[in-house]
Amino acid sequence: MVFLFIIIILIIGLVTSKLEIKILNLKYTRSDNSNGNSLEYLTKIKIYLFGIIPTITVKLNDKKLKAINRVDNNLLKNPLEAIKKLKIDVKAVNFKANIGAKSVILTSTIIAFLSTLISILFSKIDVSPQFARYKITPNYNVDEKLYKVNIFLNCAFELKMYHVINVFLLQNS
Repeated sequence: MVFLFIIIILIIGLVTSKLEIKILNLKYTRSDNSNGNSLEYLTKIKIYLFGIIPTITVKLNDKKLKAINRVDNNLLKNPLEAIKKLKIDVKAVNFKANIGAKSVILTSTIIAFLSTLISILFSKIDVSPQFARYKITPNYNVDEKLYKVNIFLNCAFELKMYHVINVFLLQNS
């Protein structure tokens, strides 16, 4: 009887748990020469039992995630649909970009377009204005290159485990 009670409590704890995912120090650099591309990031995943007790913390960098992605796992039939159905609670977003093109007019147009696009995206997500920041800086000093892009991103979001389980079961049924 006690064993059954413990199993029921663990199942309730798992279903009511919360995933907190933080993407820290995502740095992306790209330019028109082939050796100028780089992507670095650190992802922290915390699992909160019953939504409040931190139980597991996992740190993944770009090298570890590449090793995980090599494993061929088709857990979801349509991952894009699954992401749309998840109820993601965005806690914080900090986005910085330094973008330059050879032409000053092209650089200004890209900056205006991206600023407008990011403003629209930030208005669609439910995050407090003090935790949603972005800064796009034009780089007009691009020497003999066609373009140069530097992106920096920090963000944090949460998922309820019962949404993840529900989407997983709906996708695989």
